Amino acid sequence: MFIPLCARVELLAQIENFIDRNRHLGYTTREEFIKDAARWRLRFLTGTYEYVEVQKEKYEKAELAIREMNLPFLGAADFIDKQLETLLEKHGEWQQQKEEKEKKTTKKR
Repeated sequence: MFIPLCARVELLAQIENFIDRNRHLGYTTREEFIKDAARWRLRFLTGTYEYVEVQKEKYEKAELAIREMNLPFLGAADFIDKQLETLLEKHGEWQQQKEEKEKKTTKKR
């Protein structure tokens, strides 16, 4: 796929401006940023991760709530991840109970 030179130069300038304005994110070169962006994109394209949208306002409020309430989470993303883990554990227990009930029902017949 061919990208015109002017578009590439413009994109690289946008990346460099982003890095300059967001030093706190840890990027020091555009190459680091591009590698990181490519890794993130590949995670989604390969099906390793699912992208879920959350309204920015709600996400920021959750971050604040977690900090202010001293909750045992690193942030909103960690909270969401832990909730999913808990749900999946409970679902596993539920499935096990369901299978046990089905076995009992089958034996009675």
